This record gives sequence, structure tokens and C-alpha cells, in this order.
Amino acid sequence: MRAEVRFAGEGGQGLILAAVMLAETAAHGGLHVVQSEQYGPESRGGHTWADVILADDVIDFPQAADLDVLVALSGKGLPRSLSLLRPGGLLLADARVAIPDGLSARVVRLPLAEISRKAAGRAVPPNVAALGAFAALTDLVPLPALAGTVSRRAPGGTAPANLRALEAGHAAARTAGA
Repeated sequence: MRAEVRFAGEGGQGLILAAVMLAETAAHGGLHVVQSEQYGPESRGGHTWADVILADDVIDFPQAADLDVLVALSGKGLPRSLSLLRPGGLLLADARVAIPDGLSARVVRLPLAEISRKAAGRAVPPNVAALGAFAALTDLVPLPALAGTVSRRAPGGTAPANLRALEAGHAAARTAGA
């Protein structure tokens, strides 16, 4: 098994932290993992992405080139990331992201930013809600293991709000029948 995952959007949405949390959870679960990120000098608001490669065996080529899952939290740079999404892959997108017609991927749109805000009771990045939805839509990491990582990695004092966002994202994806 080898799975390539990209979190794409703009700086300030917690994309890199989401990738780190996914990578750490997978590594603790016994998978081989490579995590990398790309962002410009305008990290807040500029196009950003973070990749995670998960595998049962040694990862010989550590660059994502054939994405199995693309999590799009904004439309910034989306065409570039979509060009790497394999046919039949999964596109999990925030409901505000404009998705082009004719994709040969499974598309799941959820209001991730709204889910995060409601779960936390204030405006927070949609990254952890996206992780919860990701766990519901794939069999790559179990939700309880991801919750443990979120508890450890959430910035100071935000673990309870982030765990609520994780659960809410998971529930929304399951309810959507995705």
C-alpha cells in the first residue's frame, strides 16, 4: 500500500499542521511516512500545500506525483494540485472552493470552515475538521489514533476545540454519505 495525500489551500489554514498530524498518526500506527510542504514568502494567505506519503514498506521516491487524496481548503493553486490527482482519487474540498466540471475523481464537498467555527465556538482554521472528514472517507488512519495526535499537537490550550472540530468533521463526512 502506498497513498499520497495533499493538503492544499492558503497560508494560515493550518495545512502544514494537518499534514504533520496525519504523518505522526500514521507513523505511530506502523506505516512508513514522508511529509513535505511548499509555501511562498507570503505564507499567510499565499498558496500553500503539504504532502504526506504513507506506505507499508520503504518509500523509495519521497515526492508526491500521483495523489490518491487531495484536501482543498481554498481554491488557491487548485489547478496545479488537481493535475496530480489520479483518476478515481478523492477530492475533499471546502464547500466554498470552486471545483471544475469533468473531474475523474470522487468529489466530496463539505463546509469545513463552518464546521470548524461551530465546533470551536469561534473562527478557527479548517484543518482539523478536514482531518476528521479525511478519517471518515479513507481507511488510512483510525479516528481515535488521530484524536490522540491532535490532543498532543494542538497549539497551547486549543486541544478541546480541535477535538470537537475533528469529531464534527468526521460526523459531517459520515452524514453526507460520502
